[in-house]
Amino acid sequence: MLGPAPFPLPPSIPTPAPPPSAAKPRRRLPFWAGVLIGVALTLALVIGVGGYLFFTLGWKAFRDQAVTAMDQQRVIQQCIGKIESSSLEVIATGNEDRDNGFVFHIKGPRSSGRVSAVFTTVDADHERIDEGELKLDDGRTFKLSSEEDEDDDNEGGLAGCPTT
Repeated sequence: MLGPAPFPLPPSIPTPAPPPSAAKPRRRLPFWAGVLIGVALTLALVIGVGGYLFFTLGWKAFRDQAVTAMDQQRVIQQCIGKIESSSLEVIATGNEDRDNGFVFHIKGPRSSGRVSAVFTTVDADHERIDEGELKLDDGRTFKLSSEEDEDDDNEGGLAGCPTT
């Protein structure tokens, strides 16, 4: 017996063509340029993280001091009560005409409203309200004043706010 029928030979495998000789070699950045870019990116990252922490922690400290100053105002004590929550209104603060003027929305057990006031730094841990106003959500407006003026200004000016 002779075996199976023979198959034809497979075609030959073509050899790959050499790379084109006209291709330009890739230009590399000089070493100093890479170092300069790395230093710039690292510096940008450090400034970004530092700025974020500064503004986050700094504004939180200021907000806490401002809430303490607002809590000491007799008008706010009587109309709002102890401040339960507060938020800085950034756009309204930007539109504030007075220097060191800030606008907060505050909420307490009795009511809520918007405080637009000038805050002055007493020391590293305390702020003081020099002038401003409390506008309750129902539209009533009350004047805020510094601690020296507080005894004189708002006598009888708290119509509609419960007394404590």
